[in-house]
Amino acid sequence: MNDREKTYLRKFWNDIQQAGDILRNQEPPELTEDAFFLFEKTGNRLVYENAYFTRRKYLTVFGILSEFGKKESDIKALNQIILSICGERFWALPAHVDFSHLDEKTIDLFAAETAQSLAEILLIMGNRLPYETVALAQTEIMDRVLTPFCTSTFPYSWWETDRCNWSAVCAGSIGIAAIAMDRMGKLPAAWKEPCIKRVCNALACYLDGMEQDGTCTEGLGYFSYGMSYFTAFSELLYQETNGAVNLMAQPVCEKLAAFQEKCYFGQGISLSFSDSDCHEHFLPGLTAYLVHCFPEIGTPDYASAGTFEDDSCYRWLTNERTIRWLMTYGGQEKSDMECPSPTYALLPCAQWMICKDQNGNGFAAKGGHNDENHNHNDIGHFLCVWQGELLLTDLGAKTSLHHFCRKSSSAPIRYKS
Repeated sequence: MNDREKTYLRKFWNDIQQAGDILRNQEPPELTEDAFFLFEKTGNRLVYENAYFTRRKYLTVFGILSEFGKKESDIKALNQIILSICGERFWALPAHVDFSHLDEKTIDLFAAETAQSLAEILLIMGNRLPYETVALAQTEIMDRVLTPFCTSTFPYSWWETDRCNWSAVCAGSIGIAAIAMDRMGKLPAAWKEPCIKRVCNALACYLDGMEQDGTCTEGLGYFSYGMSYFTAFSELLYQETNGAVNLMAQPVCEKLAAFQEKCYFGQGISLSFSDSDCHEHFLPGLTAYLVHCFPEIGTPDYASAGTFEDDSCYRWLTNERTIRWLMTYGGQEKSDMECPSPTYALLPCAQWMICKDQNGNGFAAKGGHNDENHNHNDIGHFLCVWQGELLLTDLGAKTSLHHFCRKSSSAPIRYKS
């Protein structure tokens, strides 16, 4: 790792340690059925989700501390949260289930992520966790996710053939969980090859949803989300097959890997097309892995690097890979002089145009069409950035007035109606 990465990783690790110090003295919130069914009754999803993701924070924090710190107090806390998660009635979120045919084994983004997180943690921890906990978690992973998926008639659900981040996250998570369970001797031998084939086919659908010029039309934040699970499974499959299968070798992957750098202007302003924020943060671990695969791509300014608290879902995979991939693949990017930010990028398939000067000032415009994932009817959208201020923008998905009025400025603020 270079000094910049070391400084970042030290702060990232300290933030996780501080979170552990706080959580160690608190009980995780309970997931009540009243909160779950509140979504069906009123449409309120936040009461349940806030508790759900706080519990996943416990899993990620104590999983990472146990993996890299190995303190007995953290392993004890990890054991308790694993047991608690295994006792949850649902791993899927209420917004993702069919209340008319309620199935406690629905595989949505977060049920798949939970299975992946637990399976990987069990494999990493080995016999440092009690046998009873490991056995229970293995049973829950199989019963809730791997068995329903592997025994289902294709497609399991709409996401298995869809061209969006769901196909990457759900399939990637299932694939990682399947390989982890196979390595622990808990996946039926006859299931492995068909499961991996279906996962790879779903990931092909995900890549098909990317433009051939490398644009993720869902937006920069969804690039980080989907690509994290795609690359994590790709790395694991490459290792599992001794290099015989390399999903990253597909031509669109290199173009896609170069996408995020194009989306950053100066002083932390990012392209807010589709479902993106104008202050989107990148994942240094994912970026380090992509640079390892494609040495010609650049790394955004670390002023825009994500922190531990950025992800309100507290995903195990993205946080753990931030540490693991930086430690493994860090220090491989070119210097700023060798790999300057592009001053002009035309993405013809997506019909995006981005231009910026060496100080990060610039202009971007979007054509495209409204039949895109997470589209906000923003064809014809354009923005202008000057000295860290958005002079032209639109409200978009998360971008709101407080984002681009945080600093006083004499320049007028104009936005698309």
